[in-house]
Amino acid sequence: MAGIVKSRKRGKDGASRLRSDGHAFKRRQIRDAAAHVFARQGYTGASTADIARQLGMRQSNLYYYFRSKDAALEEICTLAVEGYVQRLQAIVDTDADIRAKIRDAVESHLSVLFDTPDLYVTFLTCRQHLPGPARRKVGRITRAYEKLLERMIAEAQAAGTLRRDLDPALAVSSLLALCNNPALWRREGFGLRLSELAADLSSGFIDGVTA
Repeated sequence: MAGIVKSRKRGKDGASRLRSDGHAFKRRQIRDAAAHVFARQGYTGASTADIARQLGMRQSNLYYYFRSKDAALEEICTLAVEGYVQRLQAIVDTDADIRAKIRDAVESHLSVLFDTPDLYVTFLTCRQHLPGPARRKVGRITRAYEKLLERMIAEAQAAGTLRRDLDPALAVSSLLALCNNPALWRREGFGLRLSELAADLSSGFIDGVTA
Protein backbone atom coordinates (compact mmCIF):
# COMPACT_ATOMS: atom_id res chain seq x y z
CA MET A 1 0.00 0.00 0.00
CA ALA A 2 2.84 2.37 0.91
CA GLY A 3 4.40 1.72 -2.50
CA ILE A 4 1.18 2.66 -4.25
CA VAL A 5 0.91 5.91 -2.24
CA LYS A 6 4.52 6.83 -3.07
CA SER A 7 3.93 6.02 -6.74
CA ARG A 8 0.87 8.26 -6.83
CA LYS A 9 2.81 11.05 -5.10
CA ARG A 10 5.62 10.79 -7.65
CA GLY A 11 3.04 10.84 -10.42
CA LYS A 12 1.46 14.01 -9.04
CA ASP A 13 4.89 15.65 -8.63
CA GLY A 14 5.78 14.79 -12.22
CA ALA A 15 2.53 16.21 -13.54
CA SER A 16 3.07 19.37 -11.49
CA ARG A 17 6.57 19.81 -12.95
CA LEU A 18 5.22 19.34 -16.46
CA ARG A 19 2.58 22.00 -15.89
CA SER A 20 5.20 24.35 -14.43
CA ASP A 21 7.55 23.77 -17.37
CA GLY A 22 4.72 24.31 -19.82
CA HIS A 23 3.74 27.56 -18.12
CA ALA A 24 7.33 28.82 -18.16
CA PHE A 25 7.72 27.93 -21.84
CA LYS A 26 4.52 29.74 -22.79
CA ARG A 27 5.52 32.75 -20.70
CA ARG A 28 8.84 32.95 -22.58
CA GLN A 29 6.99 32.76 -25.88
CA ILE A 30 4.72 35.63 -24.90
CA ARG A 31 7.63 37.69 -23.56
CA ASP A 32 9.57 37.23 -26.80
CA ALA A 33 6.51 38.10 -28.87
CA ALA A 34 5.97 41.23 -26.78
CA ALA A 35 9.60 42.25 -27.28
CA HIS A 36 9.23 41.71 -31.03
CA VAL A 37 6.12 43.91 -31.15
CA PHE A 38 7.54 46.61 -28.84
CA ALA A 39 10.78 46.80 -30.81
CA ARG A 40 8.91 47.45 -34.04
CA GLN A 41 5.87 49.44 -32.95
CA GLY A 42 7.08 51.12 -29.78
CA TYR A 43 5.51 50.58 -26.39
CA THR A 44 2.64 53.05 -26.74
CA GLY A 45 1.93 51.91 -30.29
CA ALA A 46 1.64 48.26 -29.31
CA SER A 47 -1.32 46.54 -27.68
CA THR A 48 -1.90 43.18 -26.05
CA ALA A 49 -4.04 42.39 -29.10
CA ASP A 50 -0.93 42.87 -31.27
CA ILE A 51 1.05 40.52 -29.05
CA ALA A 52 -1.71 37.89 -29.12
CA ARG A 53 -1.92 38.21 -32.91
CA GLN A 54 1.83 37.60 -33.17
CA LEU A 55 1.32 34.29 -31.38
CA GLY A 56 -2.01 33.35 -32.92
CA MET A 57 -3.70 33.14 -29.53
CA ARG A 58 -6.64 34.82 -27.82
CA GLN A 59 -5.88 38.16 -26.19
CA SER A 60 -7.56 37.14 -22.94
CA ASN A 61 -5.16 34.20 -22.56
CA LEU A 62 -2.19 36.56 -22.23
CA TYR A 63 -3.32 37.67 -18.80
CA TYR A 64 -2.84 34.16 -17.43
CA TYR A 65 0.92 34.69 -17.94
CA PHE A 66 1.37 38.47 -17.58
CA ARG A 67 -1.01 40.63 -15.59
CA SER A 68 -0.42 43.63 -17.88
CA LYS A 69 1.61 45.05 -20.73
CA ASP A 70 3.70 46.82 -18.09
CA ALA A 71 4.61 43.48 -16.50
CA ALA A 72 5.84 42.13 -19.83
CA LEU A 73 7.95 45.26 -20.40
CA GLU A 74 9.45 44.97 -16.91
CA GLU A 75 10.54 41.39 -17.51
CA ILE A 76 11.99 42.27 -20.92
CA CYS A 77 14.02 45.21 -19.61
CA THR A 78 15.25 43.26 -16.58
CA LEU A 79 16.41 40.39 -18.77
CA ALA A 80 18.12 42.80 -21.17
CA VAL A 81 20.42 44.12 -18.43
CA GLU A 82 20.73 40.89 -16.46
CA GLY A 83 24.37 39.92 -16.02
CA TYR A 84 25.74 43.16 -17.50
CA VAL A 85 27.37 44.35 -14.26
CA GLN A 86 28.80 40.95 -13.40
CA ARG A 87 30.36 40.48 -16.86
CA LEU A 88 31.84 43.97 -16.83
CA GLN A 89 33.18 43.52 -13.29
CA ALA A 90 35.11 40.46 -14.47
CA ILE A 91 36.59 42.46 -17.36
CA VAL A 92 37.55 45.47 -15.22
CA ASP A 93 39.24 43.23 -12.64
CA THR A 94 41.59 41.57 -15.15
CA ASP A 95 45.21 42.59 -15.72
CA ALA A 96 44.60 43.17 -19.43
CA ASP A 97 45.64 46.48 -21.00
CA ILE A 98 42.98 49.16 -21.46
CA ARG A 99 42.61 48.48 -25.18
CA ALA A 100 41.70 44.86 -24.50
CA LYS A 101 39.38 45.85 -21.64
CA ILE A 102 37.48 48.34 -23.78
CA ARG A 103 37.19 45.87 -26.65
CA ASP A 104 35.96 43.13 -24.31
CA ALA A 105 33.52 45.54 -22.63
CA VAL A 106 32.07 46.51 -26.01
CA GLU A 107 31.76 42.87 -27.03
CA SER A 108 30.04 42.00 -23.75
CA HIS A 109 27.66 44.94 -24.20
CA LEU A 110 26.79 43.97 -27.76
CA SER A 111 26.29 40.28 -26.97
CA VAL A 112 22.68 40.94 -25.96
CA LEU A 113 22.04 42.61 -29.30
CA PHE A 114 23.32 39.52 -31.13
CA ASP A 115 21.65 36.96 -28.86
CA THR A 116 18.27 38.65 -28.24
CA PRO A 117 17.95 41.71 -30.50
CA ASP A 118 14.29 42.41 -29.73
CA LEU A 119 14.96 42.53 -25.98
CA TYR A 120 17.91 44.86 -26.55
CA VAL A 121 15.99 47.27 -28.79
CA THR A 122 12.96 47.25 -26.48
CA PHE A 123 15.18 48.12 -23.52
CA LEU A 124 16.78 51.01 -25.42
CA THR A 125 13.59 52.48 -26.83
CA CYS A 126 10.86 51.62 -24.29
CA ARG A 127 12.35 51.58 -20.79
CA GLN A 128 11.09 55.10 -20.09
CA HIS A 129 7.59 53.60 -20.02
CA LEU A 130 8.39 51.29 -17.10
CA PRO A 131 6.31 51.93 -13.98
CA GLY A 132 8.16 53.74 -11.17
CA PRO A 133 9.48 50.81 -9.06
CA ALA A 134 10.62 48.85 -12.11
CA ARG A 135 12.22 51.94 -13.66
CA ARG A 136 14.17 52.58 -10.46
CA LYS A 137 15.26 48.93 -10.26
CA VAL A 138 16.57 48.95 -13.83
CA GLY A 139 18.05 52.40 -13.26
CA ARG A 140 20.13 51.12 -10.33
CA ILE A 141 21.59 48.41 -12.57
CA THR A 142 22.44 50.81 -15.38
CA ARG A 143 24.02 53.32 -12.97
CA ALA A 144 26.19 50.58 -11.42
CA TYR A 145 27.24 49.58 -14.94
CA GLU A 146 28.16 53.15 -15.88
CA LYS A 147 30.13 53.62 -12.65
CA LEU A 148 32.17 50.50 -13.40
CA LEU A 149 32.98 51.83 -16.88
CA GLU A 150 33.97 55.17 -15.35
CA ARG A 151 36.26 53.35 -12.92
CA MET A 152 37.90 51.52 -15.80
CA ILE A 153 38.55 54.83 -17.59
CA ALA A 154 39.82 56.57 -14.44
CA GLU A 155 42.22 53.74 -13.58
CA ALA A 156 43.68 53.87 -17.08
CA GLN A 157 44.07 57.64 -16.78
CA ALA A 158 45.90 57.21 -13.48
CA ALA A 159 48.19 54.68 -15.16
CA GLY A 160 48.90 57.14 -17.95
CA THR A 161 47.46 55.02 -20.76
CA LEU A 162 44.44 57.25 -21.40
CA ARG A 163 44.36 61.03 -21.78
CA ARG A 164 44.18 62.77 -18.42
CA ASP A 165 41.98 65.58 -19.79
CA LEU A 166 39.10 63.16 -20.35
CA ASP A 167 35.98 63.44 -18.23
CA PRO A 168 35.31 59.75 -17.39
CA ALA A 169 31.53 60.27 -17.32
CA LEU A 170 31.54 61.94 -20.75
CA ALA A 171 33.85 59.27 -22.14
CA VAL A 172 31.50 56.54 -20.89
CA SER A 173 28.49 58.35 -22.37
CA SER A 174 30.26 58.43 -25.74
CA LEU A 175 31.21 54.77 -25.50
CA LEU A 176 27.66 53.68 -24.67
CA ALA A 177 26.25 55.76 -27.53
CA LEU A 178 28.72 54.04 -29.83
CA CYS A 179 27.54 50.64 -28.57
CA ASN A 180 23.82 51.37 -28.59
CA ASN A 181 23.42 53.19 -31.91
CA PRO A 182 23.94 50.09 -34.10
CA ALA A 183 20.80 48.54 -32.60
CA LEU A 184 18.75 51.45 -33.89
CA TRP A 185 20.12 51.72 -37.43
CA ARG A 186 20.90 48.07 -38.26
CA ARG A 187 18.19 46.00 -36.58
CA GLU A 188 18.18 43.32 -39.26
CA GLY A 189 21.84 42.36 -38.94
CA PHE A 190 25.34 43.63 -39.51
CA GLY A 191 27.09 41.21 -41.83
CA LEU A 192 29.76 40.88 -39.12
CA ARG A 193 30.41 38.51 -36.27
CA LEU A 194 30.10 39.87 -32.74
CA SER A 195 33.86 39.99 -32.23
CA GLU A 196 34.36 41.83 -35.53
CA LEU A 197 31.75 44.49 -34.78
CA ALA A 198 33.15 44.96 -31.26
CA ALA A 199 36.67 45.40 -32.67
CA ASP A 200 35.46 47.92 -35.28
CA LEU A 201 33.46 50.01 -32.81
CA SER A 202 36.04 49.99 -30.03
CA SER A 203 39.06 50.81 -32.20
CA GLY A 204 37.83 54.30 -33.13
CA PHE A 205 36.98 55.10 -29.52
CA ILE A 206 40.33 53.83 -28.25
CA ASP A 207 42.30 55.84 -30.81
CA GLY A 208 40.53 58.99 -29.64
CA VAL A 209 41.19 58.52 -25.92
CA THR A 210 44.64 56.93 -25.82
CA ALA A 211 47.35 59.06 -24.26
